[in-house]
Amino acid sequence: MKQIVKIVNFISSNELNRRTFQEFLKELISQYGDVLYHIEVRWLSKGKVLERFFNIRHEITLFLATKEKEYPDVYDFSWWFKVALLTDIMGIMNKTLTRLQGHYNKIVTKMISIVFSQEQKLNIYIEELSNSDYSSFPSVKTLFDENPDESQDVTDLIKLLTDLKNEMSLRFSDFRKYQEPFRLVENPWLITTANIAHLSDHSLDTKLGI
Repeated sequence: MKQIVKIVNFISSNELNRRTFQEFLKELISQYGDVLYHIEVRWLSKGKVLERFFNIRHEITLFLATKEKEYPDVYDFSWWFKVALLTDIMGIMNKTLTRLQGHYNKIVTKMISIVFSQEQKLNIYIEELSNSDYSSFPSVKTLFDENPDESQDVTDLIKLLTDLKNEMSLRFSDFRKYQEPFRLVENPWLITTANIAHLSDHSLDTKLGI
């Protein structure tokens, strides 16, 4: 992310550069002001900057070449692969954060449902990557479509997503104990005799401190 911020700052460093990338910079500056001059940008802002940066990667590479500015990373497929990964991962998390911040999602049962759903999605993403399926990672897929002869080891990405899933599981472990009651509150039509028996046992365990 630091290198990306450096490149964006260079592009916006003078008026000519600003005009050359007017639409790109106009959108970023209008939304984030001078926040691009700092590394600690909010998560949602980082995601948007990355998305726009990746979408005009060819223009950025050509522009830097004309300026004879030394940013060798922009000619390196492996670096763009990392940018694409970061773009897609932040996009995935941004969607979850946006849903959690929604007015309707202030209901605790809905928030927990979103978290558990994201955990399940992470399992799907990990399985897809293990099979070289990038359908859930549009930026990565685009990069490989443009460079069919290139290949990259996704072991680190799989580990990153696995760590993220485990971190979510750990942080929300207390909620998991009440997943079934939350699910029934959200949708009472799911109640069955087995559910009632399970909830009765859970209530008894709670009272006994088990």
